[in-house]
Amino acid sequence: MVNKKSSDSGKPADDKKSGNEKKRSALTIILLILLLIIILLLLFYIGGKLLGKGSGSSQNGFGVDTLQIGVDTPAVDAATLIDTAFVDTAKKIALPAHTKRAAPVGVDTALAGVDTASVDTSSAGVASADTSATDTALVDTALVDAAALVVDSALLRAAACARDTVVPWVYADPSGGLHRQAVSVKLVANKVCKVEWSYDGVKGWKVYDGKAISVSTPTTIYYKAVDSCGKKMDVRSKRYEFDMAGARCPSGMELVKSGGREFCVDVYQWPNKKGVVPQAFVSLYQAMDSCFSVRKRLCTSEEWTSACAGPEKWKYTYGENYEWNTCATRDTTAQRSGSKPECRGFYGVFDMSGNLAEWTSTSAPQDRSFNNVMGGFWASGNQSRCADARYSYYPQNKHNPVGFRCCADASPEARPKGSR
Repeated sequence: MVNKKSSDSGKPADDKKSGNEKKRSALTIILLILLLIIILLLLFYIGGKLLGKGSGSSQNGFGVDTLQIGVDTPAVDAATLIDTAFVDTAKKIALPAHTKRAAPVGVDTALAGVDTASVDTSSAGVASADTSATDTALVDTALVDAAALVVDSALLRAAACARDTVVPWVYADPSGGLHRQAVSVKLVANKVCKVEWSYDGVKGWKVYDGKAISVSTPTTIYYKAVDSCGKKMDVRSKRYEFDMAGARCPSGMELVKSGGREFCVDVYQWPNKKGVVPQAFVSLYQAMDSCFSVRKRLCTSEEWTSACAGPEKWKYTYGENYEWNTCATRDTTAQRSGSKPECRGFYGVFDMSGNLAEWTSTSAPQDRSFNNVMGGFWASGNQSRCADARYSYYPQNKHNPVGFRCCADASPEARPKGSR
């Protein structure tokens, strides 16, 4: 009895003690939860500061624009997101410091279940690398890129220059010689290059700007050229002279003075029209009849040579030295009359070196049954001199590379009033 009473009297005390322990446990749990919440809040605050350091934009540490949150895109696991952030951060090294980047398409931090505030600081440290180290890396990368660009440009330039075998060539249009009125001269190049010109060829060189050079008095124009690869055209020159006297020749003809004689010669090969391919494949007799039909005559060999060589008696119609690209002497067929501006003689007659060889009325001294055919044709090369004469063409036959031009006597020179 006594023992039972004692046992019953101790039970309420044990229950009370157990209740107090439960309360303390509950309070402890509550305090721990509160502490955890506070720690999470602190981590959120600190993590936001670290991830947002150095960026004045709305981007997080992984370069993902927070404005993209909520876009309906497939979920990405945390590991993938961290890898993407690392790659994106590495790409930033090649860009200027603090450069904003657009968010990677398809990355949704909300769906990925990764809170940017709770990302491990080691990952955040990748995005917030030391600024000075990053700047140094940027400078080094920029220098390496610049050096590589210079080397690549030099190699490309060298390769382009190796392929470019065309030497600059510049000609004056209209060309030099005798003119009947003032001219406006343009310098024309066969490729992109730097062209310079001068009046004396020694000093006062000017870069040609494409504008015509006005010439109205006896003048010599010197010009030269160089391209971007260093290929040069040596100094060339054209002399311009003027005779403003009244015309003494029919239209389409120029006056030639030679050895005390004066005569007129067609400016172009028959049919004597600029821009038209001259007529070839004609016999000597057809050429004579054609000239007679327009009250002219076929030129003699002497007249033809005088008109071609000019008063300086040049070897070629344009000068002493052969120039392959001045006249049509390295082509596959006859060219349009006047299409080669530099293939102009002193007297203003065109295409007397090359294009078509020309019949004359002079019999060949080697065989009187043949007539001299003067000059060269479209493929005769340097065998297109003013004195080159061929006589192996049968006069009654038509020949593919042979044409002609006409001559006429000049009108008497007008005498001043009161003279006898």
